[in-house]
Amino acid sequence: MTTVTDAPQTREELFAPDPLAPLWSWEPDRGYQITVNRWQKSAGFLKAAVSGAISTSRQTEILNPAIIRSNAHDDGVLDGIDTMTGELFHHDPVTAYRAFPRRVDSPNVCIFGDVGTGKSSLLKIVYLLRQLLLTGRRAVVISKKMQGDNEDEYAPVARLLNVKPVRLTLDGTGSRLNLLDPKVTGTKGPYAILVDALTLMSGKRPDKWARQVLRRTLATVYKDVKERVPELDDLIAELYRHQPPAIAPQMIRDRIITAAWGLAAELEELTEAYGGIFSGQTSPEVSLGRKLTIFDVSDLPEEGPVLSVVMSVINTWVLEQLKARRAEGHRDVLFLIVEEGWYLVRGPMGARLRSNARLSRALGLILVVAIHHPSDIPADDPAIAFIQDAGTVYIYRQARPADALAAVQLAGMHPDAVEYVQRLPKGESYVKVGLEPERRIRHLRSSIEEHVTDTDGGLGGQQLKDAA
Repeated sequence: MTTVTDAPQTREELFAPDPLAPLWSWEPDRGYQITVNRWQKSAGFLKAAVSGAISTSRQTEILNPAIIRSNAHDDGVLDGIDTMTGELFHHDPVTAYRAFPRRVDSPNVCIFGDVGTGKSSLLKIVYLLRQLLLTGRRAVVISKKMQGDNEDEYAPVARLLNVKPVRLTLDGTGSRLNLLDPKVTGTKGPYAILVDALTLMSGKRPDKWARQVLRRTLATVYKDVKERVPELDDLIAELYRHQPPAIAPQMIRDRIITAAWGLAAELEELTEAYGGIFSGQTSPEVSLGRKLTIFDVSDLPEEGPVLSVVMSVINTWVLEQLKARRAEGHRDVLFLIVEEGWYLVRGPMGARLRSNARLSRALGLILVVAIHHPSDIPADDPAIAFIQDAGTVYIYRQARPADALAAVQLAGMHPDAVEYVQRLPKGESYVKVGLEPERRIRHLRSSIEEHVTDTDGGLGGQQLKDAA
């Protein structure tokens, strides 16, 4: 609606607004409208000050403020700065999983990236130090990387928090893990752990005869050894003297004895070839610390089954420890941080790890793994399913096109992101949280955090104290 006044008598009246006319008027069908007189309209009050420019809908998307979305989540641990909006980016999988509605269906975290791009610094800062110091949560770390002065790369963190790492070595001087200890593997765990270990050692799963012999022999060992916790050496001795039923045909008896002796020989190799890690009783230092437990596996070889077996045993041990604490009334949230996650999620270990996913969530266990080359993972490997189930995915620079493509596909990002992933600078990553659009984050660290993560120079960008 336009308000028209009486014809003006002077020039001043011609261009003066009607003092009785409001600036805005209301129309039921059109809402509020600007109110001007006809002389203002003829003088160009409603014309654009500058003529427009030809553009496309694709180019003008940036003019819509809704395209640049605000973070709107500030109840998690500080992660870094959103490079598009300049806002502080907060996120941790616990608050995202507990949100209503849930932002992630799984609290597990997967991190991709080349060596030296910032993965280790992210793990140490966001998923270790800040979790322990700011939220009161707990953590267990499996560290594989050796650095200068013949010590593990988590040594500075351990010194800062006054924690002594549990070191597993090949020379027999390190800690030990008893695979038959219920506190380590649970009452049903030894059988599953041993089957996985034997599968990795021989390249094939034990047949039904060997599995049946293993079950029966384990039951016998637990029944006969009462004064202490049974050990792997007890199982090996029982396998060598295992006798099939007397009424069985000779062919069946021969097959059972062959299976028992074959199992004994393979388990002897497991105990002798790897420095006694699995011999004897579990070392007393293998305990769930007040805040942090660090397993130093940097001395273990990447070839062979031992590293995968150790990682799987530690995962099972953590579950059993959390079960015990739950029974005592504790409600812990614990991060299991794995620097070389490939050795935990691959093969038979990965299949069993996935089967424990529901149990681990109920117990408050969150798995955080770092993987260097996702393109090396076979398409049918259980690791693929684990990665796809992870609710939070970080992608640091992946220089190899195959790795960049694999990471982008596994995270569910747009294929156009591949070329950007290959050019990410140190300390920056794309973060995919659930079904939300990915964000490009520049991570931040304080002066103390910078000191304990200088081993790889991973995180770039501003200091946290400058951004606060």
